[in-house]
Amino acid sequence: MLLAKRDRQSGTEAASAASTAPVPAQTAGTSAGQTAQPTADATEAEATPLPDKGPTLPPSAKTFSYQYVDTPSKNISCILYEEGVGCSILERSYASSGMQDCPNREFSIVALAGRTEIRCGEEYLGQPGDTFHTLQYGETTTFSDYACTSQSKGMTCWNTITGRGFTISRESHVRF
Repeated sequence: MLLAKRDRQSGTEAASAASTAPVPAQTAGTSAGQTAQPTADATEAEATPLPDKGPTLPPSAKTFSYQYVDTPSKNISCILYEEGVGCSILERSYASSGMQDCPNREFSIVALAGRTEIRCGEEYLGQPGDTFHTLQYGETTTFSDYACTSQSKGMTCWNTITGRGFTISRESHVRF
């Protein structure tokens, strides 16, 4: 199971997440109060041009303020932090479809203020003791200037100011 590899709790295991009401994010860092940072050096980065306009939250969106989130399948995990948002995916089929991949390494993608990047070998899986919350399909979390929405087709994350972001799924990744 993905959570066992990560040595962390899911939001459903945490006592404070037993209710269905939105729970505010912990401090701007890990559960120890430290700022969340990528866990490995980036070995590959590729920037894309700025978009005309990025996603917007629908007025009726169910929105939370979680900093650590998983998709319902637990295949995609994301960390939102002050400077950006990064997601890692475990099971994917990018190479077989000719898409950029990170063979035999973790595949992660990030959105920063003015760019998106693919980062091989970097993980956004949290630290021991971090509590990840499952974003059900159609739910959104926001933290700082970043947002992520869980969908049955994958996770879409973006900078709410610049519109830069990405959608990541088992089958593909798209940067915008």
